[in-house]
Amino acid sequence: YMGSQYGPKNVAIASGGRLVLTRAFAALGDVRVGYQTPDYTAYEDLFNYHMHRLTPIPIHADRSVHHRVPVNEVTSAFKEHNLGAFLLSNPCNPSGNVIQGPDLETLVRAGREQKVTLLLDEFYSHFIYNPDGSPARGPVSAAAHVEDVDSDPVVIVDGLTKNHRYPGWRVGWVVGPSAIVEAMARTASAIDGGSSRVAQRAALQALEPERADQETAAVRETFARKRGIMIARLQRMGIHLLGEAQGTFYCWASLKDLPPPLNHACTFFWRALDRKVMTVPGEYFDVNPGKKRTASDYGDLMRFSYGPPLDTIVMGLDRLETMIAEARTKLADGPSRKRARSPCGTPVERHEATSLPALATP
Repeated sequence: YMGSQYGPKNVAIASGGRLVLTRAFAALGDVRVGYQTPDYTAYEDLFNYHMHRLTPIPIHADRSVHHRVPVNEVTSAFKEHNLGAFLLSNPCNPSGNVIQGPDLETLVRAGREQKVTLLLDEFYSHFIYNPDGSPARGPVSAAAHVEDVDSDPVVIVDGLTKNHRYPGWRVGWVVGPSAIVEAMARTASAIDGGSSRVAQRAALQALEPERADQETAAVRETFARKRGIMIARLQRMGIHLLGEAQGTFYCWASLKDLPPPLNHACTFFWRALDRKVMTVPGEYFDVNPGKKRTASDYGDLMRFSYGPPLDTIVMGLDRLETMIAEARTKLADGPSRKRARSPCGTPVERHEATSLPALATP
């Protein structure tokens, strides 16, 4: 707020977060860019647009530690792979893992000392929960550990869509060193031309400190309740959570203990879609620029969202619970006709697609 180091030259506005990231990628030099897997699906497309000059370097998270990449592994990769930049969402979409406190301070310091530009997507930074599931007191941001906004190579992306629950406004922003923000402004002149002044003026009211704090605190409290309900229901269905995430509004889980063929995420996806419930198979978060890796080991993983209203979430969970119970009954009745697993891009059986289904858990 009033004590912030960030001034007008350290801020740029765009029509949404993905557009901010598009500008940032266009402004990067010919460098090696590290990223973690799993992470936000759109990063793969961002890399693909610039594969002729950027070299993506993946750091694979270990399932045994809930797909959390230890910060010391990240900072070691800076030197080992001669990285010029590192991209990640924090909190992470889809895992909900959060880098905070001393770990986040270490990451920022490593970027400063090793001159690695940190591209930090903080679109879920207000969705933070305590270990007991209660809402945290406030957001998590790398900005708290920046010593000099013009020399520390920390580029933070945020917006109104998720944290502030104004998705239709299409207002995103970046804060960072003035030289980087200026470079992004130059790419904007060729990519999109700039953001709507009308939306920016409306955003000023939404981001007035007292109002923004009140709204984000209320959102955190509401989502903490929905989080608790979804975790309990998924566990009751036999769905194995990869840790109880302390950020975002997603549950990242394994289907491995479900009756076949529902233990395969893409088959689960299509069967759930038949019941008008939307889930997202884990392989979409296995960011793989240029499809250089031919297979993903995320075949049993699924992201579930508690973003919608509570009654919609409960309706979706009820339908999933019925689907799983029916599958268990069929399995208990004895062997039946073998049904092939479905690729995520095509249905396991013929599906009527005359209209869009209701999205119970998008």
